[in-house]
Amino acid sequence: MGREELKQAKDELQDINELLDKSDILPEVPGRILDILITVLSVFLALFHVYTGLTGLKEFYVQRGVHLFLVMVIATLILIREADKRYKIFGYLVLLFSVIVPFVYFYGDFSYFQVRLWGVGFRQSDIITGIILTIACFVLAQRSVGWVMPVITAISIIYLFIGPYCPGILQHGGYSLKFVTELCSWSEIGIFSTPLGVAASYLYLFILFGCLIEHMGTGNTLVEIAKCIAGRSKGGPAKIAVVSSALMGSISGSPVANVLTTGAFTIPFMKKLGFEPEYAGAVEAVASTGGMILPPVMGVLAFAMVDYAGIPYSKIILSALIPALMYYIAAYFTVHLHSLKLNMQPMDKSEITPFRQIIHENWLTILPVFILAVPLCMGYTPLVTVSWATISLIPISYLGPKERRLSPTQLIKCFVKSARNVRIITLPCAVAGIISGALSVTGVGVRLSSILLEVANGNLAVLLLLVAVITIVMGCGLPSLLAYIIQLPVTIPAMISMGVPIIGAHLFVVYFATLAFITPPVGMSLYAAAGLANSSFMKTGWQAIKIGAAGFMAPFVFVFCPSLLLLEFNFGILIDCAFAIISVFVLSAAVEGYWVKNMNFALRIILFLCSIGLFATSRSIGIVSLAVVVCVYVYLKRNMKSVSKFLNIQ
Repeated sequence: MGREELKQAKDELQDINELLDKSDILPEVPGRILDILITVLSVFLALFHVYTGLTGLKEFYVQRGVHLFLVMVIATLILIREADKRYKIFGYLVLLFSVIVPFVYFYGDFSYFQVRLWGVGFRQSDIITGIILTIACFVLAQRSVGWVMPVITAISIIYLFIGPYCPGILQHGGYSLKFVTELCSWSEIGIFSTPLGVAASYLYLFILFGCLIEHMGTGNTLVEIAKCIAGRSKGGPAKIAVVSSALMGSISGSPVANVLTTGAFTIPFMKKLGFEPEYAGAVEAVASTGGMILPPVMGVLAFAMVDYAGIPYSKIILSALIPALMYYIAAYFTVHLHSLKLNMQPMDKSEITPFRQIIHENWLTILPVFILAVPLCMGYTPLVTVSWATISLIPISYLGPKERRLSPTQLIKCFVKSARNVRIITLPCAVAGIISGALSVTGVGVRLSSILLEVANGNLAVLLLLVAVITIVMGCGLPSLLAYIIQLPVTIPAMISMGVPIIGAHLFVVYFATLAFITPPVGMSLYAAAGLANSSFMKTGWQAIKIGAAGFMAPFVFVFCPSLLLLEFNFGILIDCAFAIISVFVLSAAVEGYWVKNMNFALRIILFLCSIGLFATSRSIGIVSLAVVVCVYVYLKRNMKSVSKFLNIQ
């Protein structure tokens, strides 16, 4: 009987939806008007950020509040524009009203919120508007990134209420509706906390910069340069994917955008020369993902480290340099060995434009890279650097061909595209602040950190393995920034307490949060690459893990060998760098199963163990491992000569 009633209720709801869709009760919002509103707000958002970037950020609630309000309104208007049913339009209009009302209320009585102390004078109207704002953020975040993030946020909010009934270390005193609403909405540790601050300060401007240089043709030029560097060797297109994605990713900082930009050229080219579709997609996914850890930009994670770790940006990019190079060297080695194994041919010389010609014809498109990178390396703040770099692109573009100029029309298109892109990060960042606030006020983060230390039992390797697994699992369901933020009170303090340098602990988590992009079953870079390659997602994911295997080892290397973080300079750093590069090459050979010739399983195991021994804290173990590697090479070389001699006799 219950099932029949449920079925009847569903049928009635469907009938109501169809009636609403066919009736004239709900208005059909003209698309042209919506487009104009989205464009106007996108232009205002861009001008606001460029202005505050040049003159200095506004106070806490102004900078973050204006950014969040504009992004939420734009996101809602886009939903209305894309809605295909009138009842959906009605729901989104209600959502738009729910976005506007709290902010009008907030800024209408702004002086009160400026002077109000935590927990003092929180009125009934503050609670109502705070609940409305929280729900609106929740809904828009779900529309942007799916259900994982909102569900975790909902669990965090519920946890604040049910603390007294939770067992063991999860238990806390519990909080009232007034306290929870204040924490989530109008406080400095909820929606308006540091995650939103990152999006409202650095992030938008870098996204805008990326859209502008994409129109100027910088991505195409970097691909042409990569052809010159790697196209003449065996398996050229695969190596071009690694090099071009490294060049583009170092300034874009977006793995998925990097895949779509460079992969549109490299993946079809790899397939054309004989690479399997799964392997072609995996190479591009691995190479593009590394852009988030490659200086000078490194994506949003580096900016978050500036705020959370309190480390200057110049030191972050310096410490991240060698680990990022290890990642790309490992990917390049793996692709090289795979190409030798399959006897892949290089590109035809006629398809490679001479380097001098590329620079002569496209020097304007490369200039933005130096305008951004040089000041960052000199120690200027990311905000000032990207602001002036963005402004400088407009006059520079007029020195080039007409189709690449940043005319007013093209600027507006870039502003709209930037607004669409930033909503995917801003809205999850807003609700991530609630999760961070819940962990902070309940103290559960500190207690979970203590549990990790107990499980590790003083063994740093065990702790690092636990942190790596936790980070990848979180990164599979959350954007990398949020996977990093959630662990700030949990895993990073545990690593620091066991002697890991502060920057090393943060980079370890950042590294594995990034690697989640190429880890099935949710790796976003894999989805993009598999789509371009027309390949199986899981097969592409498995190939990506093999190609990036040495990259997964790099974080352990710089934790056990902190000199690779360039915290200080001495002669020993050169030796450590040499051992690190050899270790990732040896691991690449072990995973690929090829070095000089195909290797049996026993030799692959030996090389795998040697790759671990090469970065051991004991130098003697490293030297012994190196000696074994040399012996394996000599054995393979002699064996190869014997086979060749036998074939010649035959």
